[in-house]
Amino acid sequence: MKTKRNFCIGALLIAFLAFSSTTIAQVDEPPDKRQSNDAKPIPLPAIREADVFYLKRTWEVIDLREKFNMPLYFPEAPLPDRISLFDLIKKSVLSGTVTAYSTGLTQDDQFQSPMTLTEVQNILVTTREVEVEDLATGELIKTVSSTEVRSTDVFKFRLKEEWFFDKQRSVFDVRIIGIAPVKDEYTNGVYKGERVLFWVYFPELRPVLAQTPVYNPHNDADELTYDQLFIKRKFHATIVKQSNVYDRSINEYKTGIDAMLEAEYLKEQMRNFEHDLWEY
Repeated sequence: MKTKRNFCIGALLIAFLAFSSTTIAQVDEPPDKRQSNDAKPIPLPAIREADVFYLKRTWEVIDLREKFNMPLYFPEAPLPDRISLFDLIKKSVLSGTVTAYSTGLTQDDQFQSPMTLTEVQNILVTTREVEVEDLATGELIKTVSSTEVRSTDVFKFRLKEEWFFDKQRSVFDVRIIGIAPVKDEYTNGVYKGERVLFWVYFPELRPVLAQTPVYNPHNDADELTYDQLFIKRKFHATIVKQSNVYDRSINEYKTGIDAMLEAEYLKEQMRNFEHDLWEY
């Protein structure tokens, strides 16, 4: 009996040591990060034009200075595992992976005027002639100064979207058509307004977004990509224009707090349209 008991105790001790060694090995090794190099965009359901009986085209602005939108702004300089949205778009455009479209004189967003690499570089890098004092002679020497648009210069993005009701699925849905970085313009320290640098066709950009991780403020273990962030609407945007007979933006007829209220009113109108379709 004693031998049998000793045998049981020995077996339990061996099992405990084996479990402990396995646990320690698992703790010492860092968890494997899910690789997103082969990730693909989230599949979207096909929409038949005949099934869309309501559609509104809107233009919205994402302000990266809002706390909720900060994962799109940071890091200010690219890191090995993360990159800001502007740096990602700039890298994709300059490499030829994604096409940039000219804003034109009227800030056209119809994606009909593709830009060449030289045109994009001229927008992203500004050169001007400046006078610099020669330390040896004290004379003023003319030289060329170059200024590159960096991630820290872009605080806003403009979205072009289509909100629609699909009667086949009975769903009020949205599709992002285009995205454009917006830069504040200054002359001698005086604010001169906003400048849309270029437009990018969003469906063409999605494969790049799907392969690029973005910071998830809620859980480091749950890797989030830029594509998931946009498709799941994990950002805050304000309507600045909705399709209308005058083809005008909100700031052309409203200012200040009235413009903010008008943006919320337009969004509420679309919500009410969906709610009025159902009986409760």
